[in-house]
Order: sequence, then structure tokens, then C-alpha cells
Amino acid sequence: MLWLYILLIIIIAILEFLDEITTKLDLNKFGIQQESNKIIKSLEEKEGEKGVFFYKLLSTIGFAVIGYFIYKVDPMYFYILAGMVIVLYLFVVVHNFEIFHKKEA
Repeated sequence: MLWLYILLIIIIAILEFLDEITTKLDLNKFGIQQESNKIIKSLEEKEGEKGVFFYKLLSTIGFAVIGYFIYKVDPMYFYILAGMVIVLYLFVVVHNFEIFHKKEA
């Protein structure tokens, strides 16, 4: 069921991309002081958008590689881990949209 591994990685990559976009919208509108993630805040201040992009790209690739090794040992462990990451990113993206719309009004 390698197709399920690939599908979950694609979903995580899409959510990571949506997180980056919604974070950028919030930062452009409300400033860097709104960012609660210290790693992203530091990268944004020091490296700008490119630093954040490469961090997110590397973290997604890293998760895919580590996840593949977990998948090879026991696919169920990977499915559980990927499911938890997907739920986490869904909360983050929804939270970013809520911040953007609440402060917009």
C-alpha cells in the first residue's frame, strides 16, 4: 500500500504549503510580532521568505524520508504518525485563517 504512503505525504505537503501561505498573509497584515512559532519568527527575521520556505521544504522532505523508514518497519505506525501530523496542520491552518479574519473585522 505504497500509494497510501504517497497520498499521506502529498496531503502533508499541501497542508505545509497552506500553512506557509496563511502564515505569510498574517505576517504581512499584522507584522512579525504576531508569529508564535519561534523558529519561523527567527527565520523570517534573519532570512526572510526564502529561509522559511527552505525550512518548510526540508522539514517536509525530512518527514517523508524518516516516514518511509517507519513505513518499511511497520506501515501502521507511519499511518498513525501521518494522521497526527495532518490533524496538527489542519488545526494550524484553521487557526491562521481565524486570526486573519478576526483581526480583519
